[in-house]
Amino acid sequence: MFKKLLLLYLALFLCNISHSQREVGINTTNPEEKLHISGNTSTIRIEGLNAANNPNNYGVRTAPLYVDSNGDFSIPPSPSSSEFLYNGSNMISSGELIQTGTQGQTNSDEIYTSPSFTLSQPANVMIQYSMGFTVWNRLRTQAPSDGKPKTIQNFIYIGDGTTANFTTAYAYSGQSFSNVQNPSSEFIINGFYYNTASEIVFLPAGTYSIHLYGLVSASNGVNFLKTSDSFSSEYGDSSREYLKVIAFY
Repeated sequence: MFKKLLLLYLALFLCNISHSQREVGINTTNPEEKLHISGNTSTIRIEGLNAANNPNNYGVRTAPLYVDSNGDFSIPPSPSSSEFLYNGSNMISSGELIQTGTQGQTNSDEIYTSPSFTLSQPANVMIQYSMGFTVWNRLRTQAPSDGKPKTIQNFIYIGDGTTANFTTAYAYSGQSFSNVQNPSSEFIINGFYYNTASEIVFLPAGTYSIHLYGLVSASNGVNFLKTSDSFSSEYGDSSREYLKVIAFY
């Protein structure tokens, strides 16, 4: 009985697999290549490439399949597709004011925190921003016109979805500003200015947030300190600032 069942099984199997010279056909009796799998819904399963057996298959999205010079299949460990994690614009609609110390000393503060986002697998993450700002005296009553240099910067920290991690700052951008009045008492320059930067950071799977900071300075905090050097900068409220976060898998 067992032999009969075995012979029946082999007969059924051979009905579906056909050999033509050196070609092998599955579900076809006329294979046209070395391996020909016929059928509109036919697929191939390689268990060595599934999520359980392959560390580069994270099981949360389809993974790209590469073929090397030897014809071997593999899933690459490097990123190969991208995803927008956050795409914000005009994030600071009412403006965020940062003042120097009373004698122009350096001061920095957080001006914007992105919504949290989640990486389902490790990725190279590109963070890009453009932040508009205006420059004022320290009390924000008028624009400065003393001709002295002032530094206005932006940079970011990466957080855990709520709180910034201050270990490393990324994507620095800054400008040196000075302003005087011409003989007609008109400002030579005034209005919005922009700091723009981008940086790519490798991040493991997890939940993150982007914390955008501003910094203002008119002295080194040690020498030549003058009350007249103090000033402030208001970030945002330009309708042109943006923050983009893109993951490359």
